[in-house]
Parts: sequence; C-alpha cells; structure tokens
Amino acid sequence: MKNIEIESKYIIDKNLYQKIENYFKKNGYTYSEEVQHDIYFSPIFCPFFGGKINNESLRIRKVGGKNILNYKKFIGKTDKADSYCIEHEMEINDVPMFKQILEDLRIEEAFTLIKKRKKYIFNNLLEVSLDDVKDLGYFIEIELIGSEKNINQAIESRDKLIKEFNLKKEMQSYKGYGYMLFEKKGM
Repeated sequence: MKNIEIESKYIIDKNLYQKIENYFKKNGYTYSEEVQHDIYFSPIFCPFFGGKINNESLRIRKVGGKNILNYKKFIGKTDKADSYCIEHEMEINDVPMFKQILEDLRIEEAFTLIKKRKKYIFNNLLEVSLDDVKDLGYFIEIELIGSEKNINQAIESRDKLIKEFNLKKEMQSYKGYGYMLFEKKGM
C-alpha cells in the first residue's frame, strides 16, 4: 500500500514566520517542537541530486531519540490531480550498520540538513509546520491529515489558512529541502 502525502510548502521571511506563530499561540493551538537532523543519501551511478533523477530522496532522520528511514518520490501536478509524494518510512535501530549496507549498495551519504520545526494541528484536518532550516531560511508547510472522507474539508481549511496568512503562489515551493540545500550549496 502506498502512503500519500499532500502538502503545500511556502518560502516565508522571519516576520511572516513570527506572525503565523503568534496566530496559533493567540488562538490557543498547542504545538510540538523538535530539531531534525536529516542525512541524505544518493546512489552513485544514478544520483538523486544533480543527476537525471530529481524527484526522489532517501534519508535518515534523527529526531527525538529515533532514527527514521524515509523514501519519497514526488509526483507533479496534473490537470486531474494536485502534486503529492509517495512516501515510505520505518524506524531503524542500527544506523552504522544501515549506512554500511547502503555503502555496499553504492549508495553514498550526500549531505546533512538541520531543521527546527514547530508543528500545530489545525482543526484535526491539517498539520501546519513552521520550519527554520539551517542555510535555507523560513518555511511553512501545510499538510492534509486524516482520512479520505474529510479531504474536501481539509482542502477548504488549507485554502482558508493560505488566504489568512496571505501566502502567494510565487512563494510556493515544490522542492524538498534536500534539493533546495543541494542547489544552494552547488554540490
């Protein structure tokens, strides 16, 4: 079974970041906060970064004492559907052994990304993340959560927040943080 992730990501400045944070605090939304250390990997002979493949990523996220292996494949927007990601994740216990397995498969460590994330749940329909990404800046991600039966309600709530925060189409980004960092650093 495929896990589907539907989210909207916007590049924002520090002032808008603080305005959105204040909105959620003022309206009594609780949040969780975490620092994520993401180690990205890429196959040597068919790289995910700077090669022919630019819509996939493989990473280990170290957060809260856990190590989560994550694979994502971005599917672009079409006339019939919004963009989304196919995503698979699992916890791994032995990171050094897993890195050795990847190395033996000719999949090398590409780079590390560090992100501070504040996560809010909005009306049990959306997960709103305010991200401060080292070397990249500030972002808001609005992800639909819940079941398919309330997807239309979740989309309406997302669109309401986009309007509330005055998020413009030109601020939207379809790139993952890993790709953004790779491009910025010219790796």
